[in-house]
Amino acid sequence: MHIFGAPASPAIQLVHRPQVLSWDAAGSWPQERLRPYGDEIAATFAGVDGDGLSFRLSCGLGPTTNLEAAGDLDNLLVPVVDALGRSRFIAAWGAKDAGTASTLAVGPALDLDPAHLAGWDHAAVRTTASAGGEAWKQQIAEQLAGCAPVPSTEAVAMVIAFDVGPGRAWHNLWKPAIDAAGQILGVPGPRRWHPRDGRIVELGLSVAANPSLGWSVGLRYWWQARAWPE
Repeated sequence: MHIFGAPASPAIQLVHRPQVLSWDAAGSWPQERLRPYGDEIAATFAGVDGDGLSFRLSCGLGPTTNLEAAGDLDNLLVPVVDALGRSRFIAAWGAKDAGTASTLAVGPALDLDPAHLAGWDHAAVRTTASAGGEAWKQQIAEQLAGCAPVPSTEAVAMVIAFDVGPGRAWHNLWKPAIDAAGQILGVPGPRRWHPRDGRIVELGLSVAANPSLGWSVGLRYWWQARAWPE
């Protein structure tokens, strides 16, 4: 399975604070809040051409922010691909901290140096169920059942590499793949598919096409405890 890392392009400081994805109706306040942020990204990176892209978003969410509650990293990454074109990206990387500056780098995806994941915990899973339903998450959760959880007081770094068939909208797999990782992240309440994913302070997502898979999906997870960033 091929893994793509962050681009080598220089990071550009953003004027707007990164915003989380909203599922509210068009015209709602959360959607309107996203608009100037997406417009800034689209204008700033209008000169980046082509497909096979990667980005790295560094989110400074403020010194008084509760980082776990401030926004899940996957929901902070989606507005970037929405602004620039989802189908153009084969990797998405992000981090969040309590700083006051946020930056974004966009450019051609580069192969990830294997040394980056040396010493991380790792698990590989394969799904055959439809990704739109609970059975897909159930298959992942069953295969992660024996994995070592990150201690509850620590933040988490996580990388997920997706192996998919042609035409798969892999961005739609980000959230359910993380929702199914409760064994690693911890689940604070009775709702099984609501893990403590706000603990993820570094996240890498990568995709590779495999025509032999059809609608099956291969996933590889890497994770490691982190100190909470300042």
